[in-house]
Parts: sequence; structure tokens; C-alpha cells
Amino acid sequence: TTIDDTIVEHKTSAKQYKEENITDSFQHVVYYVSYHQIYHKPPSQILYHVIYKNPRVLPEIYKVRVSQADVDKFFNWSKRIISGITNDDWKAKPSFKCRWCDYKDLCLESRG
Repeated sequence: TTIDDTIVEHKTSAKQYKEENITDSFQHVVYYVSYHQIYHKPPSQILYHVIYKNPRVLPEIYKVRVSQADVDKFFNWSKRIISGITNDDWKAKPSFKCRWCDYKDLCLESRG
């Protein structure tokens, strides 16, 4: 395993991060699955470097692990969303994340 197999996500935040901010998200699982799909092996590690907008708070590094249960949970979650959209049984939850969505121009919820 080499340093080249490491995935690093840089975060900036005004608030102090907790490990749950990372582990409650699927972002690191998507990184893991994507890396595995491309390179046919898991990454050696996934790190989150959190840099705070407050200069008095020191940057933090979180190392996260991904289990098969995490991967299964992510795919089950994804399948439920796709099934809901396909069956027209889905309601958008607009948030600040909408600005990065490829479908924002089609989404009635994001248009207000």
C-alpha cells in the first residue's frame, strides 16, 4: 500500500467538526466504492482534513473506515431513492446542496 492509494477530502467549516459529521454521510462510502470500481481494489485510507474558518481552531484530520455494511447501506439507500423517483413516489428536499445538482433546472422544488 502506498500513499497514492489515499483519498483526501478537504473541508472548511466555521463550526467544530465531530466524527459524526463525516460518518453520518455517505460521501466517504461513495469515494470508497468509486475508487474500488476504477482500480479494482479499496483505497488504503480515506482522510478528511478539516480546516476551520476560525484561526484559533487548529485543523483536524479524521481517518474513516468503510465496511461492507456501509457499502450495503449506501446501495440500499440509493435503490430506495431511484425506486421512489421511478414510481413518482419521491419528494425533493431542497437545500444548499441543490446548487451543485445536475438536475436543478428540471426540479420543481429547486425553482421555488
